[in-house]
Amino acid sequence: MTRQLENIHLFSIKGEYAFFDKNTFALSSLNELSFKVISMIQEGKSILEVSMQTGISVNDIENFVSHLDTKVSLGESMQEVGEKPTISRITLHISNDCNLRCKYCYASGGSYQTKRGLMSEQTAKQVVEFCIETFAKIENIVFFGGEPFLNPHIIEYVCEEFLRLYQAHIIDYLPNFGAITNGMLYSEKTIGLIERYFSFLTISIDGPKDINDLNRVDRFGKGSYEHIRQFISKVKVLPKLSLRYEATFTKQHMDMGYTHQKLKGFFLSEFGLEGDVVTEHNLEKKI
Repeated sequence: MTRQLENIHLFSIKGEYAFFDKNTFALSSLNELSFKVISMIQEGKSILEVSMQTGISVNDIENFVSHLDTKVSLGESMQEVGEKPTISRITLHISNDCNLRCKYCYASGGSYQTKRGLMSEQTAKQVVEFCIETFAKIENIVFFGGEPFLNPHIIEYVCEEFLRLYQAHIIDYLPNFGAITNGMLYSEKTIGLIERYFSFLTISIDGPKDINDLNRVDRFGKGSYEHIRQFISKVKVLPKLSLRYEATFTKQHMDMGYTHQKLKGFFLSEFGLEGDVVTEHNLEKKI
C-alpha cells in the first residue's frame, strides 16, 4: 500500500461515502465503488484480488490508485473509479440452431432443448445499446451458436453498428470480432464477413477424417471433414486473421489410438494450426 493511501481515512454516513487525508486535510466525496476499492487495498488485499472481487481491470485499478496518490498529495479531490468497466469478452448467442448433429453435442444439435431460431435485428440492436451503455470498452466480441454463420445478417449488423458508432465518435474503440464455427458454411458472403470484420476464428474439428466423421455429422449422418478442410483453406489465407482449432476428445479417440499429443501434431502438420483439445464432458467424468 502506498504512503498516501496509508494517510487516508474513509468514512460513510447514511449511504454517502467520503475520505479525509490526514496530511493535507483534504475532504472529498466518493462513490460506493471507489470506497470499496480503497477499503480493500487498505485491508491488505492485492490489486489482483481487488480486480477479481470487483470486476474492475487490474490496469484500471492501478491507474486509479496512481491518480488518487497525485490528487491527495496536492490536496485535491480525486477522480472516482469509473462506473463503466472494461470487459475483455462478450459472447453473443446469435443462433439457436446448427447445421450439424454431432453425436456428443451437449446443446441438443444447437437448440439447447428449446425452440430453434435466430437472433432478430431488434434484439441485436438492444444488445449493442446495452453494451455501449454498460461498458467503457469491449475488447472482444465472439459470435456463438449453434452455428453463428447460420445468421450472417446479424453478424454484419452488429459489426456495422459498432463501426458506425466509432466513426461517429460515440465510442473511441472498435472491438475485435470473431466466432466459434463448425466450418461448414463457406459461401462468398461468409468469407466476405470474415475478411472484412474478423480478427480471430476458432474452428471445431476433431482430427483426421476417420475420427472426425464418426461424431461430427450432419442431419443425414454424413461426415463434415471435407467441408471443414475446404473452409480452413479459404480462411487461412486471409490477412490479419488469427485462426485456431478446438477438438473434442472422445472415447472413440482412445479406441482408435489418438492421444491429445497425436491430434496436436496432426493439426500442426496438416493445417499449420495450433489450438485446444478438450475432453468430451461425459468421458471426463469417467476418467
